[in-house]
Amino acid sequence: MPSRRSVLALMASLLGLPLAGPAAAFAAPGPGIDPEIRRYGRHYIVNGWVLTARDLELLGLHAG
Repeated sequence: MPSRRSVLALMASLLGLPLAGPAAAFAAPGPGIDPEIRRYGRHYIVNGWVLTARDLELLGLHAG
């Protein structure tokens, strides 16, 4: 059975990304500025969005 955090992270990612679209969440304000990516357990926080490693791969983002 998945943990409570995993379920909440999944719900947040499913509810948030389709509404705004990934381009709106990850648009950099200027050239050369990358989105802030922080690891949180099995998930990543990218500019306030909860994503999985697969989401990062699909968006072409790389966690450093």
